[in-house]
Amino acid sequence: MIYPQNVIEEVRMNNDIVDVISESVQLKPQSGGYVGLCPFHHEKTPSFRVNGRDQYFHCFGCGESGDVISFVMKTRGYAFSDALKYLADRVHYPLPEPNAGADYKKTAEERQTLYEINKKAARYFYDCLQSNEGYFARQYLDNRRITQKARAVYGLGYAPYKGSGCVDFLTKQGYSTEIILKSGLASEGKNGRLRDKFFGRLMFPIIDIHGRFIGFGGRVFDDSKPKYLNSPETPVFNKSSNLYSMNLALKERSRQLILVEGYMDVIALWQSGFKTAVAALGTSFNENHTRLLKKYADRVIILFDSDEAGVKAVLRAIPIIEKAGIEALVLQVKNAKDPDEYIKKFGREAFAELLKQAVPQVDFRLSLQKQGKDLSDMHQRIDYMKQAAKVISTIDNEMERDLYAKALAEETGVDPDSVKDELKKTDNAAVIPPPPFKRAKSSEKGANSGLKSAKKGIINIISANPSVYDKIKDCFKGEYLNDEFLEGLYDIVTGFIEKKQPVVPAEIINYYEETPERDRCFKILRDKADIPQDKRTLEKNINDYIKTVLISYYNDKINKEENIEKIKELTEKKRSLTSVRIEL
Repeated sequence: MIYPQNVIEEVRMNNDIVDVISESVQLKPQSGGYVGLCPFHHEKTPSFRVNGRDQYFHCFGCGESGDVISFVMKTRGYAFSDALKYLADRVHYPLPEPNAGADYKKTAEERQTLYEINKKAARYFYDCLQSNEGYFARQYLDNRRITQKARAVYGLGYAPYKGSGCVDFLTKQGYSTEIILKSGLASEGKNGRLRDKFFGRLMFPIIDIHGRFIGFGGRVFDDSKPKYLNSPETPVFNKSSNLYSMNLALKERSRQLILVEGYMDVIALWQSGFKTAVAALGTSFNENHTRLLKKYADRVIILFDSDEAGVKAVLRAIPIIEKAGIEALVLQVKNAKDPDEYIKKFGREAFAELLKQAVPQVDFRLSLQKQGKDLSDMHQRIDYMKQAAKVISTIDNEMERDLYAKALAEETGVDPDSVKDELKKTDNAAVIPPPPFKRAKSSEKGANSGLKSAKKGIINIISANPSVYDKIKDCFKGEYLNDEFLEGLYDIVTGFIEKKQPVVPAEIINYYEETPERDRCFKILRDKADIPQDKRTLEKNINDYIKTVLISYYNDKINKEENIEKIKELTEKKRSLTSVRIEL
């Protein structure tokens, strides 16, 4: 294994299998999981299932199965290490150099130190806001009507005009020049001295979904440029992979989020009771953001400013959100430049009503095409129909597309067939043929399927019911499985049980790098549906399995032994062990 097991597990856990597979397979929710057309063989009826809870996939048509790393290995033809690198890059996870245990430990410790520095800096900025130096910052927040509670919840602070106030504070805390520079909180002057990155700014700590302080945003009070300044990229901060206030939005357990443009919009909405608002971190909304959104939201209301720049930003965000399989709605505030101003003007109740007026992204795009056009004029009506057809042609769902086409025909007074003809002209969707059918290889063909089922059954039962292991460990050993692979798997599973750790198939599989071994491991651990839930049947099965395996093990030993005394000894062991009854 070229990477430590904890590294492999962290990469796996940071790559949600539903997110990864959704990038190449269209999945639909069904029965607590997701289904789609299998990418490994041609089919018309979906038999490919993805389990988001246990993080595995399985096709009931061709038999392919595995975890997120297996999926990348199989679809891209990667070796294990390449698949791991691909997934690590996808979530901006810095992999250590292969077999560099000490170096990786140093990197992990450095990341932890950076989290601590950011947290202490946040406290420093917060205290500065309460001090005399923070008077104008507090006055700004008062003018924006930001409550004391919101200030505390978001940890708002102030970076004073001190030149090196934050640097001096962190230095006194015992942090080195090198680590302070790495945190992005300071820059080095020509004289070699450190100076603060942020000064004269209202400070917004940025906290990830795990509650870790990863960076900062700073805002000026006047017309200075740049208006907002964010932390640079650091080992713990990537602005394209995080969203402001996502940590608080998740506490609401809502599958609908509100995407706004700025930090102040988020805070204004939160203190008014709309606590699922999030914002990008000083960068355009992109695909990396949707990977985070996809885990926690089925629907996103895009609420950007109503000016030209805001509309362009909405149009850029829509296809990115839709591509991720998230429903995109659009809401525009009227008679106010942003949500914050709207709430101040009209109140919380008015905004709550406004939220109900969010429209599907297709309706929004169609309304833009209609703006400024006089549909009573034939030429403008034809132009509108052509532009609207381009919008409608982007809809994947045939039924939805058909409804919009009929509505367009009624609106423009055009024959429905003419609208359909126009759609055909603008429909440039490419049809990608599925890869050739690939049959699942069975590594367990042959005779004596009962014995093989018994061996797998023992491992499967103890992985699903660790308490059973406590009952059998005195009379059953891994070597009785008489199969090098199964003995190793038994040792791994029982190792987890001995440490009181849950046996997670998607984690166990990553003790293997080669595809055949990963497949065999996963097929043994994956399906717990056949394990009986009632105690009596479970007790019967484990006793039958153990007896079957022990008889086979000792028969094999006896058949290979030539010494009569040894044969007698083995026969007695076989008799004594197979007569033991396990009681659950």
